[in-house]
Amino acid sequence: MSDFKQAIEWLKEGKKVRHPRMGFDTDHYFLKGAHIYHCRSEEPWEGGFTFNEYEATDWEIYEEKESDGDLFNRLGTDGKLWAEEFMKLFENKKDKIDEGLMIGWFCNAIEAGRNAK
Repeated sequence: MSDFKQAIEWLKEGKKVRHPRMGFDTDHYFLKGAHIYHCRSEEPWEGGFTFNEYEATDWEIYEEKESDGDLFNRLGTDGKLWAEEFMKLFENKKDKIDEGLMIGWFCNAIEAGRNAK
């Protein structure tokens, strides 16, 4: 988390920025040429900053989240890929889950889905 000056530096580096109080999770700003754009989804608009945004100290780099459809297209029907993705949820947790168990679980779930058709 950083102040507005750092947010401007990130914009100059080509990064997208936001602060958590902007409203929607997808709200962010990006720089194109000499113009700063506010974007909520697909349609950006040229936007200015509010006084509260100038004073905000919780600016962060915005990283777009993968949609459910993009996740499915990336992982497909490979149980190992689904298990690896699932295991990322537990990387920093004290309790670990056996990856082999999860590979078996996801492979069975995918196969059951195929057989249900």
